[in-house]
Amino acid sequence: MSNLSTSSRLQIVVVLAHLTALLLDTTDSDSDTIVTDAFENSIIRESMEAFEARSIPATKSSVEALEKFRFQQQSDSVSVGDCIICLEEFETGSELIRMPCSHVYHGHCILKWL
Repeated sequence: MSNLSTSSRLQIVVVLAHLTALLLDTTDSDSDTIVTDAFENSIIRESMEAFEARSIPATKSSVEALEKFRFQQQSDSVSVGDCIICLEEFETGSELIRMPCSHVYHGHCILKWL
């Protein structure tokens, strides 16, 4: 069974019906390029209008599992000196969080994004 909700499937059907109507209404048989470009542009426009990008928040357990530590000036474990989110330098004693990709951020900064 598909993971798409009924409303999502209905949106897809509506978009496909609209695009089919656009193709059938095209009367310029001299140039396939015009039809192809119009079709591609319609697909892009309709898909952008019909669907919203929604981020999926991190689970509580995955956030709790992230490595948390205090920044120490002479620490070899952190090779960067700035939080790329707030653009402030890490200060000795600041709580930092290391992501699975090894990027390091202030704890309070990255938690807002997760």
